[in-house]
Amino acid sequence: MNKFIYVFFAMLLITSVSAQYSVNAATCASGIHSGTTDDLTVSTACQIGTNLNDSAAQVNADAMFTYSDWLFAQRWQNDETDGPFNDLDALAIDLSFVIDGDGLGGNWSVANNIWDSYSDVMVVMKDGGDSPPFYIGYLVSDGVVSGTYSTPFLNTAPEPDVPKNTSHWSLYVRGTPTTDMPEP
Repeated sequence: MNKFIYVFFAMLLITSVSAQYSVNAATCASGIHSGTTDDLTVSTACQIGTNLNDSAAQVNADAMFTYSDWLFAQRWQNDETDGPFNDLDALAIDLSFVIDGDGLGGNWSVANNIWDSYSDVMVVMKDGGDSPPFYIGYLVSDGVVSGTYSTPFLNTAPEPDVPKNTSHWSLYVRGTPTTDMPEP
């Protein structure tokens, strides 16, 4: 009987600790702003982050797509007057991530050999506001190195349901590189 009680409480403790570290990111669905995999072609999944801004620590805490070992690569910032620019201060791994368009839509691309080095690629879009959805991550389909994007964010006021500019785009990768990458 004592063994049963110890096992029961041990399982209860493990369950409560596991719940604290469970996947926090919500799956995108129609009606949650416009976040769907259609917002970034060609993506296989879409999840909404839980905090105001994305970072390597945050996407890993959110366990985006069940992974907690994402590496930050690059960021493109949106200047609403001049359009996207490569935020070289935020560069960690140069994978030729390019945003060509504006805050509402355009094209994206990465290095042609990205899949030789990484098993998963995620593009994150962040809006400029401080209310959900804070940031949305898109799991890029295996082998894909370019596509289109459209903002998943909508204004709430004064013009509800009008598309809202993306503030920045971030590129994250995961998986052990299979080839030697040169030092920057």
